[in-house]
Amino acid sequence: MTTMVIAFLALFASTEVVAVPGCLQYEPATVSLRGELTVEVFPGPPNFQDLKRGDQPEHVWVLTLPKPVCVSAQPSDELYRAVPSVTRVQVGFDDVDKYKSYDSLLGHKVVVTGRLYPAHTVHHRTDVLLTIESIKRSGRA
Repeated sequence: MTTMVIAFLALFASTEVVAVPGCLQYEPATVSLRGELTVEVFPGPPNFQDLKRGDQPEHVWVLTLPKPVCVSAQPSDELYRAVPSVTRVQVGFDDVDKYKSYDSLLGHKVVVTGRLYPAHTVHHRTDVLLTIESIKRSGRA
């Protein structure tokens, strides 16, 4: 009996985590999210702590979701950890010039399609971020 329990535990210890049904996947998967797009201002360089003490403002686009979603871990990289409840996602373009083309969507409900990745720098203000591949106005969130 003990051998069987040890074998059972060893099997699960060596098995990679699989995607949780109903949860979103990190890149390279593409996801679509609905929500309200806003700009939030955070303290930036040099100390990333306080705008009143001289830190430069960083303007960040944030998508606020109408209800929480979960994101599955990516077993091949511990940086890509599971996030059980995501309600805000920092979104952005690879091309900085695109922000001006879409700033009319700020303050509106939108559908954003892109690839999720985890926060890993001081400039990342939510646990999960999304690189925008497409964005359009939506009639609902």
